[in-house]
Amino acid sequence: MSSILGIGIGCILSKIIAEMALEWLNRRWVKRSDRAVYGDVDTAIYQKTVAYALANNSYRIVEVLLEGSFLVLLFFYGVLPFLYESWIRVMGVSVWSQGAFLFVFTVGLAIVGLPLEWWRQFRLEERFGFNRSTFSLWIADKGKAVLLGFILGYPLLVVLLWIFERLPQTWWIWAAGVWIGFQLLMVGLYPLFIMPLFNRFTELPEGDLKQRLMKLASALHFKTRSIRVMDGSKRSGHSNAFFCGWGEGRRIVLFDTLMDQLDPEAIEAVLAHEIGHYKLGHIPKRLVVALVLSFVAFAVLGKLAGAAWFFEGFGFQSDTGIAPVFLLFGLLGGSLSFWLTPWLNRGSRKHEFEADAFAQNSLKGKQVLIRALKKLSKNNLTYPDPHPLYSGFYYSHPTLVERERALKQRS
Repeated sequence: MSSILGIGIGCILSKIIAEMALEWLNRRWVKRSDRAVYGDVDTAIYQKTVAYALANNSYRIVEVLLEGSFLVLLFFYGVLPFLYESWIRVMGVSVWSQGAFLFVFTVGLAIVGLPLEWWRQFRLEERFGFNRSTFSLWIADKGKAVLLGFILGYPLLVVLLWIFERLPQTWWIWAAGVWIGFQLLMVGLYPLFIMPLFNRFTELPEGDLKQRLMKLASALHFKTRSIRVMDGSKRSGHSNAFFCGWGEGRRIVLFDTLMDQLDPEAIEAVLAHEIGHYKLGHIPKRLVVALVLSFVAFAVLGKLAGAAWFFEGFGFQSDTGIAPVFLLFGLLGGSLSFWLTPWLNRGSRKHEFEADAFAQNSLKGKQVLIRALKKLSKNNLTYPDPHPLYSGFYYSHPTLVERERALKQRS
C-alpha cells in the first residue's frame, strides 16, 4: 500500500470513528433526557419523540458503517483504477468518455445506496407516520433525478474536462468560473423549472391568510410576486416554508403540511422569520461562502491534476486523463470537508438566531414565534435538546431549547 493511499483510507476511517462517537454520545444523551425540556407536551408525544430520535440514531450508525466500509473497500482493493482502465480501454480517453465514466460511476454509487434510502423512507418514516410517498413515486423521483443529472451534469463535466485539455496550466481558474456561473444560474432556474418537475405549486387561495401574509410582506418591504402552496404532503408529513427566486421572480412557498399544522398567526411568524433571512442579507452571504469554497476546491484540484504521485498513489496511470482526480476528490472530499461542518453550521445558526430576532421585532415582541416553533417541533417529532457537540457538528439550525431561550431573553 502506498503512503498516499494509506492517508486516504486513514481520512475515511477517522471520519467514520468521529461520526460513530458522535452518534454514541447523542444516543446516551437522549436516553438520559430530562422530561422537562419537552415543556407541556403529553407523555405520548414525549415517548414518540425519544423513540424517533433513537430510531434515526440507529439508522445513522448503520449508514455510517456501511457507506464508510464500502468506500474503504473501493480504495483498498484497487477497484477504482480497475473500473476506470477497463472503461477507457473500450470507450477511449476523450473528454466525452471521461465525463461519461464519472456520470455512470456516480449513478452506480447512488444505486448502491438505494436500499438504505428505501428503508428510511418506507420503514423508519412509515413507522412514525411521516411517509406519504408510494414506491412508484419514489422510483419516479429517482429516475427524474438521473435524467436531470444527465441533461445538466454530464455536459458540465465535459466542459470542465475540455477546459483542462485546452488550458492545462490555468484550467482550474476557468473551471472554477464555469462552476460558479452554473451555480448562480441554478439559483434562479431551479425554482422555476426543476422544482415543478417534482412538486405541484398552486397559488394560495384568496382569504384571511393570504391577506395577512401579503400585508406582512408589504410592511417589511419584501416584494413578492406570489405566495405558492407546495404539495409536500404527497411525500412526507414533515413541513417547511421558504422563498425562492431572484428579483421580480421571487416567490414565497408554504408546504401544505405547514398550513394544516399552524394557525394563520403562527404561519405569519414563520414567514417573518424567512423574510428576515432576506432582509438581513443571509442568502447572498451564504452564497458567497459556497462560491469561495468552490474556488478553493478547484485550486486544490489544480494542484492535484499536475501531481503524478497523487494519480499513481491510488493506482491510476498519470497519462489517462484528469477524470481520476475528479473521482478521487469527490470520494475523499467528504472525509475532509466533514471537519469544516461545525464552522459552517455555526455561521448558519447565527443567521437563524438573527432571523428569529427579526421576526420577533416585526411582530412587536409577541411570543407567537415560540409557539410556532414548539408546534412544528412537536408535529415533526424533533428532539428539542440534543447533545451540544452533536448539534454543533450536524445542525444548521439552533435547537428548539436554544431558540426559545434566545427569544425569551429578548422579550
